[in-house]
Formats: sequence, C-alpha cells, structure tokens
Amino acid sequence: MLSVPKNSKNLAGANAFVDFMMSSDGQVSVVKDVGGFPAVDWSTLPQDLQTQYNSVIAKSVPNWPGGDWDTILQKGWYDNVATNIKQGS
Repeated sequence: MLSVPKNSKNLAGANAFVDFMMSSDGQVSVVKDVGGFPAVDWSTLPQDLQTQYNSVIAKSVPNWPGGDWDTILQKGWYDNVATNIKQGS
C-alpha cells in the first residue's frame, strides 16, 4: 500500500511516484525486481508474467475486516502479539 501525506514537501513528486508504482511498468517491476505481489489484478499484467508466476497467483484473497479472516486475525493477534491482554477486553 502506498500513501502520500497531504503536507509532503514534494507532493507532486510523491504523487508521480505513486502513479508510476501503480502503472503496469511499476507493477511489473514489483514482481520481477522486488519479488513482491502486485497491487493490481494479475490479469492486467503481461501474459508472459502471468504464465511465469501462475503457480503462485491466488485464486481468491480473504476480505478484511470481517468474515472468517477476521476471527483468525484476532486470535493470532492475541495469541502471538498482545499476549498480556485478554481477548475482548
């Protein structure tokens, strides 16, 4: 996720960077150069890249907050991070 504070010293430059990172070229770089997952749907990226990474492209991503993922996230937080706090406190 990318964000730009509204009081940035170089707002235009920061916004240009975000625009590039969300472009097809920027997202291809995220996958190829950084080894990350794109912030856009895989179907918007070049077909050869989709084919190369087909084995790791998720068919679905859980929505958060809410749903089954929310329960798992809450449990993991209290079990592993906030171990000194009772859940629901």
